[in-house]
Amino acid sequence: MEALLEAQVQSLAIRTSIEKVVLDQLVSFMNPDFGLLDVLQSSGTLSQPEAADVKNQQTVGHRNQRILELILSKGAVQQLAIALLKTKQTHLVAYLANEGGKFR
Repeated sequence: MEALLEAQVQSLAIRTSIEKVVLDQLVSFMNPDFGLLDVLQSSGTLSQPEAADVKNQQTVGHRNQRILELILSKGAVQQLAIALLKTKQTHLVAYLANEGGKFR
């Protein structure tokens, strides 16, 4: 299953950087509390201390902002896309792939 998800993400040609408008939408619409953070940690994308730091953020928006800061600092946008697919947030993967609705 992991290989299938990775192939799906690669076929979308998701870039390693994210435009600000897309970042703002991800901060607003990602759901970090129902598996996303766990998937990012279990895949090794985020360490235990990083996941704890995210969990300590007071609001969903702040948790999402921290996740995205960590993901971008590591160049792990594809790993984020895989985690979003695994947590049934496919609409956000489509948004990432199309740069917020702008087709390339």
